[in-house]
Amino acid sequence: MLRTMDGRAWTHLAKRHYGVTAEDWAAEAELAARSTEPHEDADARRWLVEMAADGLYAPLPALAKAARAWPMHRVGGGGGEGGGGEGGVAGEWEGAGEGGAIGGGDGEPAPAPAPAPTLTLLVLAADLAAARAAAALLEPIARRTDTLLRDADEGVRRSPPHVRLLYVDLRSLRHLPSEPGAALLPQHVNGGLAMPAQRPSVPVLVYRREDARKVAVHELVHAHGLDAALHGHPSAEAAAVRAFGVRMHGAFTRSVGLGEAYVEALACFLFAAHADLGASPGRRSGTAALERASKRSDAIARRVLAHFGRHAMLAQHDYRVAVATGRAHPPSLQQQLPVPVHAIVEGTHAVAYVLARAALMRPNALRDLLGTYPPGTPPADAAEFFHRVARAAAAWDGSQKSHALQGGDSLAFE
Repeated sequence: MLRTMDGRAWTHLAKRHYGVTAEDWAAEAELAARSTEPHEDADARRWLVEMAADGLYAPLPALAKAARAWPMHRVGGGGGEGGGGEGGVAGEWEGAGEGGAIGGGDGEPAPAPAPAPTLTLLVLAADLAAARAAAALLEPIARRTDTLLRDADEGVRRSPPHVRLLYVDLRSLRHLPSEPGAALLPQHVNGGLAMPAQRPSVPVLVYRREDARKVAVHELVHAHGLDAALHGHPSAEAAAVRAFGVRMHGAFTRSVGLGEAYVEALACFLFAAHADLGASPGRRSGTAALERASKRSDAIARRVLAHFGRHAMLAQHDYRVAVATGRAHPPSLQQQLPVPVHAIVEGTHAVAYVLARAALMRPNALRDLLGTYPPGTPPADAAEFFHRVARAAAAWDGSQKSHALQGGDSLAFE
C-alpha cells in the first residue's frame, strides 16, 4: 500500500524522516536511554499535578499518585542520523499551562539532516531503569515525528511550536467495560492530551505505556495545529455520528470532537509508516504495519459496536462540574456519573478515535484523505471534512464480519 496508493507527499516525508535502518533506530533508542538522567522541573510537576486532579482523570488514581510521587527524568540524546551526535532534545518547560505509507515517489529521498533541538521530553517513572526504557521507546519516534511535522509546515503555516512532552509510565490498559452496554468513559479510551493554544510552547501529556508511541504521534499532530479548523458545524458532525449507527442523546450545541478523526488517521498512518520503513533495509517501503493498522482499527471498532449491541448513543457530560459539586468522587466516577447505559461519553472522542478511524483507515478512504490534505494543506472546511467522514462511514459497513483480533476486550492499537 505504501507504493500503490496516493498520498505521495506524506509518503515522501515519512521516508525522509523515518527511513533509516532498524539498526539506526536501535542506536537512537540506546542513545536516548543513556542520556536520560534524574531532573526535577517544578513547573512541569505543578502542571501535571493540576492536570491529574481534574475530574477527567479521577478513574485513574494511579496518575495522581505518580504525579506527586514518581521521580522525574529528562531525556537528552537524539543527535544526528543513526543516533550520532550528542545534542538532541533540549529546551525549558515554561510555566504551568491551563486548559484543556501511501503512494510512491520517484527514487528514494535523502535522509533528513539532524534536527534542531525543538522538543523537550520529560519522563516520570518508578525508577531510573524504567525511565531509560521509556526514553528508548518514545524519544526517537517523538523527535523524528516532531521534525517531520515541522518539515510539513515549513513555508506554509505559522511558526511551529516548541513541544514540551511529558510522559508518565503508567501500566494501566485500555479495555471495554466488563458489563455489556456499560458506558464508555475516558479510562477505557484515552491516553494523552495536547494544548496547542499554549503556542509557542505547547505542553503535551502521554500517560500510558500501552500505545505510547502512537499516542505521542497523535498529540504531536495536535501540537502542530493541523486540526485547528475542525471545530464548529455541530449539525454536520451529528450527521456523521449517526452514519455510524450511533444516536445522539439530547441536544448537542457544541462540537463533539469529530475533528479528532483526521488527527487519528494521520497519526496511525505515520506510526505505521515508521514501523514499515524502520523494519525494512535500505529505507524501502513495506506494507505490513499499515495493513495491520487498517485491520486492527476495523476490529476494534466492531468490538465497540458489539459491546453496545447496536444501541450506542453519544452523551455529553461535564466531568469537572460533577466533581466540583460532589456528585462524583474518585475512584468510583464511572458508577456515580449520570450517564445513560449504552453511552459513549462525548469527552472521550471515541466516535472519532474508534469508529471514524476504522472508516478512514480503509485503503481507499486513507488514500483519498492523504491526497486531499497533503503536507502544508490541512483541512480548512470543517463541514466538508465531516461530510467526508459520513461518506466513509457509509462505505464502512459495521455489520460486516470483523477481522479476527485476539485480546478479548482490549482496545489497544499497537
